[in-house]
Amino acid sequence: EPTRLPVIEVPDDDPRMQAAVEEARARWPEFVAAFRARDGEMFSVKAPVHGGGNTEFIWIEVESLEESIIRGKLGNDPVDLGGLKAGHDVRVAVADVNDWVFMRAGKPEGLFTPKVLEAIQAAAAGEASR
Repeated sequence: EPTRLPVIEVPDDDPRMQAAVEEARARWPEFVAAFRARDGEMFSVKAPVHGGGNTEFIWIEVESLEESIIRGKLGNDPVDLGGLKAGHDVRVAVADVNDWVFMRAGKPEGLFTPKVLEAIQAAAAGEASR
């Protein structure tokens, strides 16, 4: 069954998101090392995917890593990327990755941006209830 994740608009200049993305990119070698050593499971990256004239940042289940390209499958249904759906094969540039995650010993490693998204969503909910 397709997963529908909430879409949260984030300004490009949000300093919290910029810091989270910078940390994910700085720590990218940890992901690469674990993926190559198969030291974990469920390896995914979050990156922009283009389709149908739109761009969405979406989770991608990593199948292979090259020096500058990641190949994988969309981890969930996009909102509007043309005909792309969960499970479609995609390629993204390593330079475009803005978050990553994998499971090691039952615990997630990575996940730098969700805390920022939760804070933005909570702030929006607080403003809406006023």
